[in-house]
Amino acid sequence: MRAVGIDISGQRSRKFVRGDFAKFDRILVMDRANLKDVLDMAQSEEDEAKVALFDPSGAEVPDPYYGGEDGFSAVREQVRQASEAWLDRDFS
Repeated sequence: MRAVGIDISGQRSRKFVRGDFAKFDRILVMDRANLKDVLDMAQSEEDEAKVALFDPSGAEVPDPYYGGEDGFSAVREQVRQASEAWLDRDFS
């Protein structure tokens, strides 16, 4: 992200917990394995409705570490496009 002038040094990952369903309106996951894991934690249809793949096209976001040097650029571009699609969907 530094290569494109975006500072993510303050970002931290953590494990998803059931209480996150009450805390967040939308829960986006990067791949189908995480999608299944999060949906398995849902306790209602309302919880399930909040969960989706990060890429609204239905594509999984791959781990860039396995894509070589170009993997990071490809994933960054996929995430950028997906983010814009979500913003257009939710705020247009």
